[in-house]
Amino acid sequence: MPDNEQYEKLLYQYEVLLSRLTIREHYLKTVVKEVYENIGQVLSLIRVQLSSFQPDIIADSKEKMNSSGELVSQTIRELRTMCHLFYPEENIISSHGFNKTIAGEIKIQYPVAQCFIPAENEKLPKLDQERGLLLFSILLEIFRLISGKQKGQIHTIAIKYAGDQILITIDYSGEIIRRNKAK
Repeated sequence: MPDNEQYEKLLYQYEVLLSRLTIREHYLKTVVKEVYENIGQVLSLIRVQLSSFQPDIIADSKEKMNSSGELVSQTIRELRTMCHLFYPEENIISSHGFNKTIAGEIKIQYPVAQCFIPAENEKLPKLDQERGLLLFSILLEIFRLISGKQKGQIHTIAIKYAGDQILITIDYSGEIIRRNKAK
């Protein structure tokens, strides 16, 4: 029979790896959606504007060119933002990235929700990298369960730090989340 301590350590490492994969999968789905819905539309609009460009209409073409340039700049900014999403765990495990990442995720999934999460400039305890990933993965699962079949809505989320403890309060409407003990 294997040593229990070694078994628990391996199980913990497995959970950390599973959390990394779950988080990365979540963000890759987000990136695909962003590329398809937002950036694809902006680039299509630029293409249409540039195809309607006629050199003999100088004043109007300058406005179109300026507008196209602004759209290209916007697209570049969005692509840079999405590039950060390919390695989300880097943001989560940074000193204050955990709170920023949760606040950003709430605003994306639940735009009307209020977040009471400590800001970056406040002195916060540094969350262990592995535990930060596990906690973020658990929160993503909770968010998914809330918005699941019942289309629940998060109203407020609050995070408070008390010593080495983190208190997370989520006020939402929807059905009660029930999980069996095995999960």
